[in-house]
Amino acid sequence: MDPSPSTVSAITRSTPLAIALGSLFLQGVGLIGVALWLVWLSLTEEQSAAGAGFAEAAIAAGVAALVISAARTMSLGRPGMRGLAVFLQLLLMVAGYYLSQADAWGYAFAAWAWGLLTAGSLLAPSAREALGVGVEPSED
Repeated sequence: MDPSPSTVSAITRSTPLAIALGSLFLQGVGLIGVALWLVWLSLTEEQSAAGAGFAEAAIAAGVAALVISAARTMSLGRPGMRGLAVFLQLLLMVAGYYLSQADAWGYAFAAWAWGLLTAGSLLAPSAREALGVGVEPSED
């Protein structure tokens, strides 16, 4: 086999993996927006504690960085942060529970659906295969 770059096949992404990567990226962008909103509220609201708002913004920004870096890592074909991404999606189940307790059922169902769709996409056999998880190495 000729190892020149022109003969190397391109890495293909499965549809579930593409859905999961897009979802993770959108979640990261949304969390950055939430962090900026929390900073703005901390600076403009009189009744809230500024320190608490900044702490919440830092947590949102940190989770956004994790989610975006997981999407970026998996888009390069490396499965290292796949487990973290699945765990973060399962945390949306908890967020959905608290939203349902606040009678925000529309948001609760959206959080549950988005979390299950993304986690399921990451756990799909074609996504695992595209990332090389659970695939026996070929002996050439």
